[in-house]
Amino acid sequence: SPPLKARLLFDDAYRPQPSPILGARSRTEPLLQRDTWSVPLTYEERTGLVSGGPADGMRPGCPSLGTLCTRAFSPCLSRTGYLRRMESNFGLPFLVILTSAYFGIKGMLVQIVGLVKLPYYMQAGIGPRAYQRYDIVTKAPWAIKALFGALSDLYPLFGYSKRSYMTIVSLVGGVSCVMLAVGTSGAPGVSEAISSVPAVTLYFLGVNLQAAVVDLLAEGRYTAAMAAAPWSGSDVVSWVWACVQAGQFVSAALVGWAADSHALGVLFPLAAVLALQILPFSEAGAPRGTVV
Repeated sequence: SPPLKARLLFDDAYRPQPSPILGARSRTEPLLQRDTWSVPLTYEERTGLVSGGPADGMRPGCPSLGTLCTRAFSPCLSRTGYLRRMESNFGLPFLVILTSAYFGIKGMLVQIVGLVKLPYYMQAGIGPRAYQRYDIVTKAPWAIKALFGALSDLYPLFGYSKRSYMTIVSLVGGVSCVMLAVGTSGAPGVSEAISSVPAVTLYFLGVNLQAAVVDLLAEGRYTAAMAAAPWSGSDVVSWVWACVQAGQFVSAALVGWAADSHALGVLFPLAAVLALQILPFSEAGAPRGTVV
């Protein structure tokens, strides 16, 4: 039989819940979507006409904006909602490490570096063919992610197969971002060897090395967590890709503003912060009973 937590979770999932859209005045329905397919819809659900009531001060069929917002977010904030279910199944430290890795690193950092790379090479006078060669070099770590995974499993450092490698590559990425900020600043005291195009290409390579390894090791963490809590379904995957998309959206807006203001250099100090912010969390969030 499933453990107590699994039984309790399934009991909450199958217990009839008030509809978040129609409120308490309508019928109740199970939380799981697959169970609602076999339940006939009411007239209000088929037509979309939900009366707001006289207290809303609006005509029937048009609930107030506050009511709509409250009902829209109620599945996430309710007792059996998504966020509470994630925290109950995996714990807050695990959510923190996922957010740090996929919002800060794979979402914002990779997007900022990827969008800034082309304007930099254009300002340096690099042609299309040379740019393609440099771009292939900077993205090489993503092509050999499996090699890093085998290396971390076969040769754990200091007794850990994930957190030690994550710490090392995060330091590499942070130093690379700092060197990007120094090398592209155009300050008179900066050496040409630091600000040359091949050197900046190595800095881009270091950032992508961090992003690829952190992505791989974080995937191993949440895969183990999903195996330990199979009743959670795809909750973790949804959280991961929500963080990635949100990070890419924020970084695209920042890069657009910096490009219009001719201030792309200010993004590299931010990239350094994003690369190093995962260090305090690299030892947190391991699935219970595992050594990472």
